[in-house]
Amino acid sequence: MSLTVVDSGAILRPCFAEGDLRLAEQAMHGVAAVSELAAVGLPCAIHARCHRGELAEVQAARLLALAQSLLGTTARIAGSRAVPREAASVAQQHLVRALEAIRLGSTAGGR
Repeated sequence: MSLTVVDSGAILRPCFAEGDLRLAEQAMHGVAAVSELAAVGLPCAIHARCHRGELAEVQAARLLALAQSLLGTTARIAGSRAVPREAASVAQQHLVRALEAIRLGSTAGGR
């Protein structure tokens, strides 16, 4: 059995029904794992759309429930002392924002 590490975007795609859903559905169909930070990233992404006027409060509440349900089907990767080191390494190698570096570092550091 293999474990697929996904980011919060793989969970958000089915929630928003945007983009190519095949890869996200395929990843979520198996044994998927996400960083614990996804529990923060998911509501932030949904609330951001609400603040920008792209979602009504009722839609946001429904999407939050769906995101939490999907998140509940994943394994969680806890952060470790290696996360800051891994995040710095990601930032050195790629042009990423700090939060993305932390997410990626938490995934690599949690192994």
